[in-house]
Amino acid sequence: SLSRTCSSIHDALWISKATWMLDDKPKHWVGPHNQDPPRLIQEVSILFPPTMIQSVRVCCMWRDQGWGNRKSRLFVSTNRDQLSHDSIVVQSDIAEHDERPLELEFKTKADVKYYVWCRVGGGGGHQLFVRELRVEYVLWDLPNLH
Repeated sequence: SLSRTCSSIHDALWISKATWMLDDKPKHWVGPHNQDPPRLIQEVSILFPPTMIQSVRVCCMWRDQGWGNRKSRLFVSTNRDQLSHDSIVVQSDIAEHDERPLELEFKTKADVKYYVWCRVGGGGGHQLFVRELRVEYVLWDLPNLH
């Protein structure tokens, strides 16, 4: 049956997860009254060989100021110097007023560095709160690597 086949495939895949805390201190940013420059938060360290990585997730708990317009976002980019459309690997939806978990999942490439960025929102009153910023590595648990 299809169910048995799916179970067999699932059992044949060796997948594990490793978590690395990027920053356990809560972060808080306030948006400016005019421009809204992107802010570099953290480099994402790739701790495993590319052949072992199925995907990487940047995870946290996050929210905006809790009232009014919502503008805050998080991004993963390949550029440390500036956040450009071409360098964005994955981006969040706009932050909600109440705290929620966030997962930004992406595939890695060999010899590429990744960075977490945020935009808070301009116009006055905008804030972004992030805590428990971490990276989860979804790994192919290759038997010959043990």
